[in-house]
Order: sequence, then structure tokens, then C-alpha cells
Amino acid sequence: SANQPNVAVDAAGGELLVVTDDQSNDGKPVLVRCGLDGTSCSTFDLSAGQGAGSGTFPRLAIEPGTGRFFVAAKDVANGGMPALFWLK
Repeated sequence: SANQPNVAVDAAGGELLVVTDDQSNDGKPVLVRCGLDGTSCSTFDLSAGQGAGSGTFPRLAIEPGTGRFFVAAKDVANGGMPALFWLK
């Protein structure tokens, strides 16, 4: 169900992070967090209630030192405008 996945390693938090537009959830952006060994994975819908296609072509950036991350994506649900999602 994933399309256009983007991967990053959060060395400070000891996690593998993957963002993608989840086709099984109308193309909304989703984050998958796992341990560095690929276990203990959890999934989060990042769409904040946005519509179908709100997270296409997602790209992930991690803020050094804080471990906060940001996801930039194309928001087809809102006319193709850029969108920014984050999770604390």
C-alpha cells in the first residue's frame, strides 16, 4: 500500500523512519517508526484530517539535536500545494 517511500535514520532516537503516501488510506501521508533492527514498528497517520492525496511524494528531514522530524509533501487534496507535517 506504500508509494514513494522515503527513509531516514534517527541516530539520536535509535529509530528507522519511513514516510510514504499510503494508498490503502487514500494517499494520505503515513510515518512508520521502527527500531534500528527493523522490529517494534508502529504506524502513524500524519494527515491531520486532510483529504485524499494530501501526502504525495513525501520527503523526510530530521532536525539535528532535537530529533524532531518534518515531512514535506505535495497536497493534491488542496490543489497540489506544498504541505508540511510533523510529529513531536
